[in-house]
Amino acid sequence: MLAFDLETTDTDPHTCRIVTSALVRLADGGKDSTIMLADPGVEIPKAASDVHGITTEQARAQGRPHDEAVSYTHLRAHETRHDL
Repeated sequence: MLAFDLETTDTDPHTCRIVTSALVRLADGGKDSTIMLADPGVEIPKAASDVHGITTEQARAQGRPHDEAVSYTHLRAHETRHDL
C-alpha cells in the first residue's frame, strides 16, 4: 500500500504551492518513507503554518527549490477532481 500526502501554502488546488510531500510505502509489517521539504518561493501564510508547522524561514533555509520538489514529487492521478 502507498500513502501520499502534501502540505501546501493554501487550500486552493489551482494556486497553492507545495511545502512538503510525503510518500509512505507499507509492506510486510514495515514502512519506507520519503519526505521532502520545499521552498515554495512565496510566503507561507500563518494560517497554513498553523496547520503544518512549517514557516517561510524554515522552508527557505532547508527546502529544495519549488520546481525541483515538484518534479521529484510527480504523481500521476486520475479523476482527482472528486477528491479536491
